[in-house]
Amino acid sequence: MVMEFKDQYKILLREVAKEYKKDEIVTALYPMKGLNYNRELMVIGQAVNGWSVNWNSKQVLDDRNIEIILNDIYLTTCPMKWVVDCWGKKEPENYNTKKSQFWSVINKTLKGLKIIESDRGWSSYIVWTNLYKIAPHKSGNPSKALMKAQREICNNLLELEINHFEPKRILLLTGINWSKEFTAFQNYKISKYDGKAVGEYKLNNGKVAKYVIAPHPRSLKGSQEKMVKELVELFSE
Repeated sequence: MVMEFKDQYKILLREVAKEYKKDEIVTALYPMKGLNYNRELMVIGQAVNGWSVNWNSKQVLDDRNIEIILNDIYLTTCPMKWVVDCWGKKEPENYNTKKSQFWSVINKTLKGLKIIESDRGWSSYIVWTNLYKIAPHKSGNPSKALMKAQREICNNLLELEINHFEPKRILLLTGINWSKEFTAFQNYKISKYDGKAVGEYKLNNGKVAKYVIAPHPRSLKGSQEKMVKELVELFSE
């Protein structure tokens, strides 16, 4: 676990416990770097839509529980392997990532950018994180109160993540209304494509990462192919 991340996650958990008093069961997602990640693409979502690790604010008041939570959310094998493992799962109790608009668009975008040629291990070529790290345990986005309680620290964490992973491209499948709350993505220009924006983020190493902001695919009105074509074109400009 990256120590800078771990320190910020400790602050995050304590701050949410202090500011968010509801006895809600929540979860958190640690940034996931695939084993084949080659700095070509970082993907940022809004917040995790349900995850296995769970706790409530009262539990975080004990530092021993914080260590347990951090150990539980940190995956030591290929963290992105689960996406491929669930790709095409047919059993009712399993989450089929192939049916997810979010993961399907990412898969097609990787192919459109020529980062991958097939579905073999495809999700291991990205880094995946979210704007907001803490969300309801079972599903759904964090409430306005939960977002407010973590926004400042999540801002810090996101910049740490970007500069640690040093991507050439960043794809935000968040929508502009979500990303504009984050300082890293406020200098954007509205593109010619509906709901999409582009910008550049200067890394600490002096290099520049190009980012594209697009609506979350669950709100997709046209085809995935059309959306992916637009994303690839915006990254190529």
